Amino acid sequence: MFYDKNRKPICVFDSGIGGLYMLFELIKNMPKENYLYLSDTKNLPFGSKTERELSIIARKNIEKLNEYNPKAIVIGCNTLSVVLNKELQKFSSAPVFTVFPPVKDYPNKKVCLLVTPMTAEYLQTPKNIDVYALTDMASRVELGLRTTKDATLIQMPDIIKKIRGKYEVVILGCTHYSLIKNEFKKHLKPRIITDGCLNTVNKVKNYINYQQNAEDNMFGSVVFIGGNKINNKIIFEKYCKNFLKNY
Repeated sequence: MFYDKNRKPICVFDSGIGGLYMLFELIKNMPKENYLYLSDTKNLPFGSKTERELSIIARKNIEKLNEYNPKAIVIGCNTLSVVLNKELQKFSSAPVFTVFPPVKDYPNKKVCLLVTPMTAEYLQTPKNIDVYALTDMASRVELGLRTTKDATLIQMPDIIKKIRGKYEVVILGCTHYSLIKNEFKKHLKPRIITDGCLNTVNKVKNYINYQQNAEDNMFGSVVFIGGNKINNKIIFEKYCKNFLKNY
């Protein structure tokens, strides 16, 4: 996969590997596009940072992505999106898309929302939603998938055992959690488990007016920059290989 400088990329960034799930959803829905993924492993995890620290981190990363003349920038992090939503666009002339937990989509169901501490502090939720801040879960996912690469070996927080089977809907409010969605589903036994990634993808798709015919075999490229870029590529291909077979 080689980067075509003549075609503007859709750029995605997050701390470590969390945003790889967003990248996966983008490619699945818009395979013709060029993509660039920036992994900020130095500041992992974002979910434990202060608002000021997050602002500095976001500005630095978006300014780096601006060097690639992006078609769009996608924030692959719920925490950055929730805490800095109104601030992010001013860092780039390209459109900046955020990701939010779909907390308003299930008004008549009993819902569990799993998030980072900072997202829990800043996000307003309806009364039918119980919010659980998982303090070090993003770091557990990051370490687990980088070392054993086996999601079943990642230890779940104690609270997960206590709420097993209590909710119809589980919303994953961190893209790191989405990488091990099947594990959360296995432990919590909800009827529905979801996140905000597809909502973001659809907004990007509508903005660029993306179209692809069934007979269209054109595929774009994926480039990884930032920390652990080789390992990120390996992890990405392992968990998304069914959709990368044509790359």
